Amino acid sequence: MGNGIVSPRRTPVAPVDAAVEKPSQEASSRMRGSTERWLKGRLELTLRGAISFVPFVIQESYYAGRLDEDSVIVYRAESAVVFSDASGFTALTEALAKKSNGAELLSKCLNKFFTPLIDLITAYRGDTIKFSGDALTIIFPAVTEEGVEFPCGTPNCKRHSPVELAVLRASACCLEIHKRLHNFDTGCTKPDGSPVLLALHIGLGCGPITVLQIGGMKPMEGGIPRYEYVVAGPPLEQISIAEPLAVSGETVLSPQAWAHVQELVIEGEVIESRPEFHRLVGLDTDIHTYPTVKIASQKYDKRSSFRLQPAHIKIAQRYIPGAVIKQIENGTLQYVNEMRSIAVIFIQVIGVDVSTDSGAKVAQQLMKAIQGGCYPHEGNLNKFLVDDKGLLFLCIFGQPPLVHTDDALRATLSSFDMLRGVMGLGLEARFGVTTGRCFCGVVGSNSRQEYTCLGDTVNLSARLMASARKNSVLVDEATYNLTKGTIVYERLDPIMVKGKSNLIPIFRALGIQKVGQIGQSRQAQLRFPWTQRCSSVGGHDPIDKLTTWGKLSWCDSLLSSESSHGSALVSEGGVLVIQGLAEYGTLELCEYVVHLAVQKHGMAPVFSCSRARPGQEVNPLKELCASCVESLRQSEQLPTDLTEVLMQLVPEQFRDLVPLLGLDAELDGTLKTGIVHVDEEKVPRMIEMAMVLLERLAMSRPCVVVCNYALGSNRMSLHSSRRAYWQVVEAIHQLRERLRGQGGKPIALVIVVPESVIPEGSTESVEFAKANHCVLNCEKMDRTSVLEYMACLLGLPGGQGLPDALTEYTIALADGSPHYVQEILVELRSGNAIQVIDDPHGSKRVEVVLPEGKSERQALEDVEIANWIHTSMVGQCMSLLESLDPDEAAVVKMSAVFLGPFSVPDLAASSSSLWGGALRVDLLRLFKACLQLRKKEILEDATVDELDASAHEIGSKGNAHLESMAEFPHFKLHSLLLRKMAQSMTLEQQRLAIKRQALVNRVINQGLPARMENVRKNRANQHIPYYYLHMEDATLAR
Repeated sequence: MGNGIVSPRRTPVAPVDAAVEKPSQEASSRMRGSTERWLKGRLELTLRGAISFVPFVIQESYYAGRLDEDSVIVYRAESAVVFSDASGFTALTEALAKKSNGAELLSKCLNKFFTPLIDLITAYRGDTIKFSGDALTIIFPAVTEEGVEFPCGTPNCKRHSPVELAVLRASACCLEIHKRLHNFDTGCTKPDGSPVLLALHIGLGCGPITVLQIGGMKPMEGGIPRYEYVVAGPPLEQISIAEPLAVSGETVLSPQAWAHVQELVIEGEVIESRPEFHRLVGLDTDIHTYPTVKIASQKYDKRSSFRLQPAHIKIAQRYIPGAVIKQIENGTLQYVNEMRSIAVIFIQVIGVDVSTDSGAKVAQQLMKAIQGGCYPHEGNLNKFLVDDKGLLFLCIFGQPPLVHTDDALRATLSSFDMLRGVMGLGLEARFGVTTGRCFCGVVGSNSRQEYTCLGDTVNLSARLMASARKNSVLVDEATYNLTKGTIVYERLDPIMVKGKSNLIPIFRALGIQKVGQIGQSRQAQLRFPWTQRCSSVGGHDPIDKLTTWGKLSWCDSLLSSESSHGSALVSEGGVLVIQGLAEYGTLELCEYVVHLAVQKHGMAPVFSCSRARPGQEVNPLKELCASCVESLRQSEQLPTDLTEVLMQLVPEQFRDLVPLLGLDAELDGTLKTGIVHVDEEKVPRMIEMAMVLLERLAMSRPCVVVCNYALGSNRMSLHSSRRAYWQVVEAIHQLRERLRGQGGKPIALVIVVPESVIPEGSTESVEFAKANHCVLNCEKMDRTSVLEYMACLLGLPGGQGLPDALTEYTIALADGSPHYVQEILVELRSGNAIQVIDDPHGSKRVEVVLPEGKSERQALEDVEIANWIHTSMVGQCMSLLESLDPDEAAVVKMSAVFLGPFSVPDLAASSSSLWGGALRVDLLRLFKACLQLRKKEILEDATVDELDASAHEIGSKGNAHLESMAEFPHFKLHSLLLRKMAQSMTLEQQRLAIKRQALVNRVINQGLPARMENVRKNRANQHIPYYYLHMEDATLAR
């Protein structure tokens, strides 16, 4: 394989693709049979997992031919409808969120509670339609039992109508649920020491219902179009009143439901506030008993004949998040349950009755508007519900695989787009946006489950939505703090919400910040389109003061008069390409270059920055125009209003395009999103308009034009933003070339771009820079520069006073990124993990805060890096992990368990061990994932020294075990950051199982093959009983 792994004799391990003996026809036949059995078994497991996410009514509708892509109403019938809500889930989530294995414990607790609950519902022929956090919506369809004399199970009972029988079954089910699950002990305690108990309060109604299937857009991660199903009708209004009337452990029936079973059940105390609603205490057992109703429900249940089959797997996938279906297909669903930081949007739309034909069509248009506003920002639509207050949508940002460092901002921008879509349909909506840590995972049982989010953040989002006025967006304090640099807010009076003892600060989003002053002000101050970083331009980062970072000296020489390339770049105009990722200092180097060009050569700064987000395709042109105007103000008297200036400066044929830039959106208390969606056909004309403005400036002053492509945190490509960016870059390059021959001032074009964004075959501007040796590659910072940078950040002159443990820890964790170095030191200081001590002699030193019995290295290793969720370091690492395929993500999470090298059999030991009957194709899948991760530079090949160290983990000695280990390629996870983040995403019991089974597998591989070989040899030899040998010896002796 050429992976560098060698045996103890230093002979290379045989390559994986080395020639092997061709298997016989019989062996090939066995292999095909094994593969076919594996594929069939995998498909059956996938289908079994997938259909558990699809209710019976949807599966039945498929067989009835009602699930065409254009079908909206897929089911109509009389039904009993139950809504059960649980008290105690918020307390449970908050109690477990503080524990390192909180997601694991919460998942177990939820499954322990929901499994018997759903089994009871299914036994009484109920169909769980929706999981709404800790609440369930269930229908009991009114069906006619053909040929059954007593479908209730009680002989000689009076005939029940289908609706009456449905309400009877629902009532019996609710009563048994209370008996079996009331005050369910979760095993957790509240802060005051009291146990966290779960109890249900239930509302029951009946009447005609309508089930809708709406949606049809493909999410950004691809796959098949996503649909949502929802139940609507008069029973929903009934249960919205009945459920709040029930206290924990009670069921309340609506008047319509009570009319069907009042002679069959026992009523509780009268509800004084609503006497027409009735408390349910029990069945009248003189007429029906619980076992007879339940057994009869199961006996005559024919729903199994409507189960989806393997050929229908794509039907099930319509209703399952793409990330979940991938985990189901790969058999890694156990990795879905996590405590993770997300942004939540709760949306309420009023004025639509979806139970009618016309309302159903409006609901379909509305769903398209919600999906169209959510998916482009790389969010997920998690829930669609109907209640007495209108239509409810739950959107989540930060669910796998679309995890970003700016999910709070994406959620807010998405709210603007969705609100515009709702208002375009003539409807009204309210939005609540929150950010925080929640449980995200699968809840339910193996027979019926859903992917959902639970926690205080979700609950608060719903409360904010309810408090918002029509057509407005309210956000919590966490979202406000994360987005206030981009979004304009109005601070509102704090409010009290259910479940909170203190007032909650709230903010109303008004829109995107309008373009401010960009470029060089009249006071000669430089203003960048981003927050200045380098100290030389007013920032707080001392990176531009480093003496050992070679990139700075390269920039100095490039822009000096002694440099031929630099002289041409400044005096004649040229192109400089700074390529690399932002975490390696591309923006800092850009600031340094612009500072030199402005201060030393008097050039006018112009900016054109692309934002890789929907609706911001024209942002490069907006900033280019704004910064050109700012420089023109140095020599011309121009109005303050940017739009007025452009209308004055640009030719008449372009003036219809000026409003499309959205330069001066006034904020008058109503929502002005500032998001501009422009037809692609108009972009070339807008670029031409911007070039007219740039040419006007370049005729009077030399310019340094920065074109920065902010890759952002998008997991999916936004080709429109890339295309617009390169159109602007090439237009500036062509203008620069043209002005050279027309007496214009020189234009120095600085392209700041990740290498992955440069088009195949490059572009004229990039090729020009390469030909003139003006390409600066930003790569990892070397050790010497990192040490100097650490000393500058901590205020240690000369680098004296840095503990060795801190330097090694920072270097390993930052992996050459100056951004990460800065974030690590800031987080360690704010978390009191390190302290900067002033000596009496005026010098400084850094100390690592040591817990009792810990060394400096151990204290730093114990720092919970996963809690640094607001840092780009952790955010980008999370985004990388979530972007991997399920097999690759599972390998990374499993490999984080091993301190040293590991092999594919080590990974397979806990789930796909050959000793446990797994097929070699299972190992092949894991091996392929390892190779892909090595290609992505996430895994590395292990060396023989590392193999030797790994052998000592299980106490092996000598070369025998090393030779057995060298039979397999061994890998290692080299990044400390990836290791720590993967460990935080793996459940504790999973980590223990992986480590334990891998060690057992290593021991078995060490000793068992030799013992099996001895057994084989012994069986091959003729066996002569001992007493025959003894008789022969005795005969010879005589």
